[in-house]
Amino acid sequence: MQYETTDWRTRAVKYLQQYTRAMRDVIERFVELFWDQDVTDEENLIAFENYESELETAYTY
Repeated sequence: MQYETTDWRTRAVKYLQQYTRAMRDVIERFVELFWDQDVTDEENLIAFENYESELETAYTY
């Protein structure tokens, strides 16, 4: 069972690395906390872009 868990997380990280310019630690944190296996990768990508935007806003102030 652990193998399957690691597999989807690794795939999710690679997907976000391919389609974003975000730092790996930001991607890994998002995958750990917010990646939804019940929606498409594209929907998760949109959620990640929102997450990243919120992080940038938070650190701007």
